Amino acid sequence: MMRRKQILTLLVGLLLVGCGPDPQDLPLETILREADGVVGKVISDADKFHVQVIRTRIRRDSLGKPSFETEFFRNKPEEYFYPASTVKLPVAVLALERCRELGISPDAPMITDSVETWQTAAKLDSTSPSGYPSVAQYIRKIFLVSDNDAFNRLYEFLGPAYLHRRMTELGFGDTRIVHRLAISLSRRQNQVLNPIYFLGEMGDTILAIPARVDSMPSLIEPSPRLGLGEMRGGKLIDGPKDFSDKNRFNLADQQDFLSLVIFSNGVMGRFLRITEADRDFLIQTMGMLPYESEHPRYDREEYYDSYVKFFLFGDSKAAIPDHIRIYNKIGMAYGFLTDNAYIVDQQGGGEYLLSATIWVNENQVFNDDVYEYDEIGLPFLAKLGQLLTLSP
Repeated sequence: MMRRKQILTLLVGLLLVGCGPDPQDLPLETILREADGVVGKVISDADKFHVQVIRTRIRRDSLGKPSFETEFFRNKPEEYFYPASTVKLPVAVLALERCRELGISPDAPMITDSVETWQTAAKLDSTSPSGYPSVAQYIRKIFLVSDNDAFNRLYEFLGPAYLHRRMTELGFGDTRIVHRLAISLSRRQNQVLNPIYFLGEMGDTILAIPARVDSMPSLIEPSPRLGLGEMRGGKLIDGPKDFSDKNRFNLADQQDFLSLVIFSNGVMGRFLRITEADRDFLIQTMGMLPYESEHPRYDREEYYDSYVKFFLFGDSKAAIPDHIRIYNKIGMAYGFLTDNAYIVDQQGGGEYLLSATIWVNENQVFNDDVYEYDEIGLPFLAKLGQLLTLSP
């Protein structure tokens, strides 16, 4: 577990690592085109796999001040990919912002009620020290194991209108977060937000947010349509799947948002409304492995180190070495695999922002659970991380 001050101490140590010739100094495109194995296979057919890669190499001067060198492979912000759980990163951050705006602690008990038959309530949490859910506890679950229910509760707290407005203010106006995850709901249902109550130390209600119907950002235009068919109710529906009412979070924006969190306010003139304690909490939680958490507690065999760390280790369940820390958010759905990470290798001296996405859906049918995650997707991201961030 590392706080931001510990990260900075670690990074000063990186300056002492030898500075001999490094093959990673080659242009990103050259490294990828010359790769063999699964990386070479995917890169040679990059359009088919909808691959995009962004690598930012971070170098520091004698005072530890960073400079950034960013390279792209197939930089196609207009090419839609389903972001899946990667949208949990901005929602976690903006939930902390919203707590500060409302004058409530992220650790305050957060009680979610229901008013519709299809909604569910969340009033207790046995994994929390207090026995109640909270914004902070939901954020822990989001980063430790990518918990979908935790995301949905924060989505209900913020709502799509607030998310769109705040992301636009921060310069991420193309981002759309407009639905809960892992629950099949209509566009209208995703506008209906549960009532929420925050409790004080004596169990009294200190803030009540009533049930409401939120406004929605416009649909994605032009409508992204992908694949050849989709399974619905056990039947194959022929024709491309329409993603116009789905979430959107392009790869460049993902890396920029992560950089904004990691490298403090003022990156690209953007400022988050969070405290330094909030930022330390975010960074620490992003970098933790599931077994390192006490609340919630996760079994290391079931929630292995690389459970939500796809770069470098996604094709293995072995322990991640102590000298490597990955601060990231992954996404995995519909055959799309994405990782957005800040990677620090104390032993090899590397410090990178690395973001990549790949689509592994050979038959181009959605919701049939036939995706090549284990055969191609996870090995690709693991080897890509090794190739682009680890010194030989």
